[in-house]
Amino acid sequence: SKSVDAIDSPLNYNDYDGLPYFRYDRLNGARVEALSPDAPEFGTTYQTSQIGNRTTRWLRRAMADTTTHGRPFFAFVGPHAPHFPAEPAPWHRSTFAELRAPITPNYNLSSPGKAQHVRQNPPLSAGVLCWQNAHFRDRWASLLAVDDLVGEVLDLLSRDVTILKKTYVLYTSDHGYKLGQWRIGTSKQHPYETDIHVPFLIRGPGIQAGANLSSHLAGNIDVLPTILELAAGDAFVSAVSPDGRSMLSFLITKYGNLSGLTPLKESAPKRPWRTAFLNEYISVGTYFNDHAPCWEPADHRTTRLCGGPIPRAPHSLAASAKRRSASTFPDTTRFNRGLAAVSLTQPPQCVEANGTGEGNCYFIDSLHSNSWRQLRLINLTHNLNYVEYDRAWRFDPDAGAAGRLQHYELYDLTRDPFQVDNLYLNASASQRSELHALLGDYFLCSGDTCP
Repeated sequence: SKSVDAIDSPLNYNDYDGLPYFRYDRLNGARVEALSPDAPEFGTTYQTSQIGNRTTRWLRRAMADTTTHGRPFFAFVGPHAPHFPAEPAPWHRSTFAELRAPITPNYNLSSPGKAQHVRQNPPLSAGVLCWQNAHFRDRWASLLAVDDLVGEVLDLLSRDVTILKKTYVLYTSDHGYKLGQWRIGTSKQHPYETDIHVPFLIRGPGIQAGANLSSHLAGNIDVLPTILELAAGDAFVSAVSPDGRSMLSFLITKYGNLSGLTPLKESAPKRPWRTAFLNEYISVGTYFNDHAPCWEPADHRTTRLCGGPIPRAPHSLAASAKRRSASTFPDTTRFNRGLAAVSLTQPPQCVEANGTGEGNCYFIDSLHSNSWRQLRLINLTHNLNYVEYDRAWRFDPDAGAAGRLQHYELYDLTRDPFQVDNLYLNASASQRSELHALLGDYFLCSGDTCP
């Protein structure tokens, strides 16, 4: 049997104007639906708008079923924006024309204490920054359609106050993003706040409006048990024993109640909330700054503005290229579905150098030096980011405790919020041992056996 009643999703998710959609429902089964490029349903092929309209179409039926039969509903809505290529909707493409990527204190910063592929990166060129600015503008513009989607869903729910009062809405993301911090190009594969810290918003009965619960260390792994407890109660969550923990103990108990909602039962007293969280990443490949394609208009204005395609290396762009302000571009009305080309003047071979800033390419990932596990620790006295790297993904306990893994990093985010100074070599032997042991416990645990 199927675990869902309906699926309505683009097949080519990286194509923001893709035509094929996968559809499934219990009555008609599975099928592929192709949009008409000239007369598409809902008046546009733009993916985020398609997802939004398909969501509200389904939601109207689900709400009617709730009203008639009392049946609850659950929808997972996953717009692709602002994921690369971050193509904005046609009606939003001239928005934010003057916007620039933020230049943080750690932007283009030499990083001798970081993993080999990061510390070897040479200084980012003006061409890299030019493309980052364009990509940043496109990401912001692509989110405007997501804002529209969220607004339409909430407006639809608001038309039935009875349903709205019993509905929870969660808004979050799967990862963060970098734009040149520590000389790493547009990417998401690292154990830093830029990559792992994501928004999490929730509204619903029993949750105090405007409450800030960011002192609780939580992650996407906690969403499932939270939804399960809302739907079926604490005993069911305990029986399933998923990884992660329900957040209801601080989302609702502290700020309100669930009067009128069933089948939620009074929960048993919860153990104290965690003060440490595990993140981990196994490198999927060795990639460079030009790995992620960026959208640009059909007239290739970004390529012209930046003096060439997305740079893989410092010399990928001609030094004499003229750069113009984005505000000087003429308006255009027609755009293609293509992506910006990568540089045709790449070095013959990218080498992951040993020294600091000595590399000949901008690495953003590495099979050799970017497989890691991380302990994010936040309590009343500490705000730490501790990372161990092991390309073999064995994390031998004895080798780890003895400091013989591939690489270690330790940051105090209270004093160093931009994670510039690796403190590992200055940490005491007891602190290293304690952090290694705690990370090992989280790495090996599952379900309710986790600390």
